[in-house]
Amino acid sequence: MSLASDAVHTTFDVNANLRPSSSSLVHADGGSSESSSAASPPLLKLMTMVYVVDTRERKVLLGHKARGFGAGKWNGFGGKVDAADPSIQAGAQRELEEECGLRCRAPLTRCGVMFYEYPVELERRTLEVHVYWTDISNVDGVPRPSEEMNPIDWFGFDDVPLDRMWADDPYWLPFFLEQCHALSANLRAPRSFAGVFRFSNFETVSDSFVVWLPPDLPGLRSDLLVG
Repeated sequence: MSLASDAVHTTFDVNANLRPSSSSLVHADGGSSESSSAASPPLLKLMTMVYVVDTRERKVLLGHKARGFGAGKWNGFGGKVDAADPSIQAGAQRELEEECGLRCRAPLTRCGVMFYEYPVELERRTLEVHVYWTDISNVDGVPRPSEEMNPIDWFGFDDVPLDRMWADDPYWLPFFLEQCHALSANLRAPRSFAGVFRFSNFETVSDSFVVWLPPDLPGLRSDLLVG
């Protein structure tokens, strides 16, 4: 599995029971690396999620989704990668500015990718979500609410409202935040992650798999997912 290029994303098989789609490469413009005669893979919806972290104070900035997909839940900032976005990272930066007014002065750090599957009557496409983070010291502006995210607030790492967030967040978000703190403090080498979550409805995870990638694991180097 390689996500070294920000212009290309890939589906993957994590085991025989959790298989979000085929192993074909799918480019951000929707084209496939397979020939047109091959069977079409399930549709993917390419998305981003950005967490702004104050690593010194051990706090994370979250927004309360006011409308649309996930309304009523606290979350990071992100959304669909548009055709006009030159890269996945550019789409993430655009969404961050649109939803909370913060502009990046340095590239975001990409630390993982998640695949989300819902019953077809709720969401026809598998969501492929690229997860980024940045320290508050790397952005300009003052966080402000938007039509999509209102209110916006800081939460301590130990006070993240997991009971008011997506049902998958308790599986990985607390450890992810500790990774952000460790990276900032240079306490240890970065670990990236990949995962699959199947929902039986918008509130219930029926099947899940998350793998944290050791930085020294041959063939699964975490720097392929970071940057």
